[in-house]
Amino acid sequence: MRILVTNHALDSYAGTETFTYALATQLQRMGHEIICFSPRLGAVAERLASAGVTVTDDLTTAPDDVDVVHAHHRYESLLAFARYPDRPMIFACHGVLPWQEQPMRTGLNITRYVAVSEEVRDHLVHHGVGRREIEVVRNGVDLERFRSRTLIAARPRRALVLSNYMPEAQREKVRRVCHRLGITVSEAGATRALWAIEDEINRADLVFGLGRSAIEAMACQRVVVVYDYNGADGLVTPDRFALLRERNFSGRTHRRQYTDAELAGEISAYDPATAQGIYPMIEREHDVREMARQYVALYEDVRPHAPRQPGSARSAAVRQYGALAELIEEVATLRAKAETAERALAEIRDSRSGRALDVYRKLRAGLRLLHRRQAGPPAHARILVIDDDPLVGQWLVNALVAEGHQVEMVETGRSGLDRLSHGKFDLVVTDLQQPDPDGLSFYQQLERTQPEMAQQVIFVTGSAKEPRRLARLIRRRLGSLPR
Repeated sequence: MRILVTNHALDSYAGTETFTYALATQLQRMGHEIICFSPRLGAVAERLASAGVTVTDDLTTAPDDVDVVHAHHRYESLLAFARYPDRPMIFACHGVLPWQEQPMRTGLNITRYVAVSEEVRDHLVHHGVGRREIEVVRNGVDLERFRSRTLIAARPRRALVLSNYMPEAQREKVRRVCHRLGITVSEAGATRALWAIEDEINRADLVFGLGRSAIEAMACQRVVVVYDYNGADGLVTPDRFALLRERNFSGRTHRRQYTDAELAGEISAYDPATAQGIYPMIEREHDVREMARQYVALYEDVRPHAPRQPGSARSAAVRQYGALAELIEEVATLRAKAETAERALAEIRDSRSGRALDVYRKLRAGLRLLHRRQAGPPAHARILVIDDDPLVGQWLVNALVAEGHQVEMVETGRSGLDRLSHGKFDLVVTDLQQPDPDGLSFYQQLERTQPEMAQQVIFVTGSAKEPRRLARLIRRRLGSLPR
């Protein structure tokens, strides 16, 4: 068969890119002719070309006739349909979160949907795809390439963080906990892109990752902890394998957010026998050869039902493809600009003013919670706000005044100490990171001069991420005031 495989990108060593490489090269070994298409070519495209697979970013250069389209992702599916409107299409969905993975229900010759897990299957059903239209075909890896070349240690000595997207805070937690346990940590992914990742896996005893990376590590008979940006599903064991596979080892089964102690506890359950017990399941159900056979069966099933169009219609399809490709390129450019704007907004949210606005919202929510829980009329306090940012300080003042409190504001800790020496306040709300002096130094001086007042201080900071704790502090302070 002549099979067109589309993908959003073939430029980096990420999930569907490496999946496309594994599938295309295996189908080629089985005697099929494969054309891989993506508007974004790069490192993986070069690997495919080196393996003898045809790769293109322009379908006008592709053969006029293909037997079936194996499509990934929205835009690329549209382009393939425009170029080959009479060819059957299989849409393979690998995730539930990326916008590129969301299914399209109209205007395409999609004759079968494929999901890599039960979670993805249910996602497709939720978006209107009939359950009978969906086949679950597991992620497959090349077991000749991904195999154990070294035995893992009885106790973990080397760990590998294998991820393109793990946040830095999680990476630092893994480094910190592993360091305390005497485990050396290496990292691979977006910041350290490696093609021969199987070599890096075989140098580790313990691997942190998710999805396809986790399967590759298990194929190399490493102990795997599913832990990444979705959270953690923890150590993969033979008895938990089937459950975690339903969400493709994504971290979404349990979504744990480890403390250092919890992560250390998970690592302490390390046992080489775990990896050995899992490997037969990988060998039986995640072999790329079995995956390719399942796809070929689907291709054969849909191929006889598609009549071929005459040559004139194909010429019109080429023109239609060209117009659509131009339009989609414009849309992709706009989306890239929108994503850049989203990143800029994220930077603003992470800035001091953005974090302070978050504190303002949490403070106000805490006050409202306090008033709802109080029996009898609310306590209205005389409050001093200390913040070196006038805008942030005014936000806090507005929140407190809105709750009926009498509020004054100063911009430095020294001014706050002076104001407190000339008048009594029921409560002080002070920025923790202010200058002259900072919040802690302000508190220490107040404790020496007005110890009773020091018991009525609440610290706020732009990095606060514990609204419940902040609410408890407010409730404890204001709850003791006379009504």
